[in-house]
Amino acid sequence: MAGTAYAPLAGRVALVTGASRTLGRVIARELAARGADVAVNYYRSKREADELAVELRSMGVRSAAVLGDMASSGGPREAAAAAVEALGNMDILVHNAGPYDDRPFLDLPEEKWREVFEANCTALYLLSKELAPTMRRQGWGRIVAIGASSARIRSQSVYGLAKDALIHLVEALAFELAPEITVNAVSPGLIADNEDMTPEFTSQSVADTPLKRLVTRREVSEVVAMLCASPFDSVTGHNLLMDGGRTIPRRG
Repeated sequence: MAGTAYAPLAGRVALVTGASRTLGRVIARELAARGADVAVNYYRSKREADELAVELRSMGVRSAAVLGDMASSGGPREAAAAAVEALGNMDILVHNAGPYDDRPFLDLPEEKWREVFEANCTALYLLSKELAPTMRRQGWGRIVAIGASSARIRSQSVYGLAKDALIHLVEALAFELAPEITVNAVSPGLIADNEDMTPEFTSQSVADTPLKRLVTRREVSEVVAMLCASPFDSVTGHNLLMDGGRTIPRRG
């Protein structure tokens, strides 16, 4: 159990994909802070994943780093199996892994199409096939997919397409897996603490956003964790858009 009195997810076991860096890392910390044991999925960043697992264990929960390439057909199964072996049956799946590419479709190499679509969307299907049956037998499960406001933009190329398809899959899984499992998506817009954005791009993006600020990784992670807790037991098939209103259709 976590070393905090506030542990609404104590006793739950979670797998977070793409958890060694950036948003996935923050989500893993948030789940651990709320008492969940966490399997930290990685593909290339083993050192970072191992370090995070050590950090989470210091918080009083169990944690292990598990390998799995979400863009391959076998990677999601490999990660799910390793997570179960290390920590026991999963109660929570957070599918965060999601490589990005916004090159025009006619310039996009076929291998990048496959990588981006498979990791963002197909991996959720494969992970659900592996983990949902046990969640249903246990009588409780939570699946949260990380979408993106790019699903509403034409064109964010294959990334936007994959995130749009992801929302369809979330809704369909919510219908299929009820009543034992809830399935939702959290779709951030541009993230304030994204190291890849230039100051000029950030400034323009803030100006284009009705709330005049960008969402943070911490805010996204808190919403993900809340969707796994009891106050949200009746919420399923929902896509929570966290973009400050930037993609609201408007004139001009």
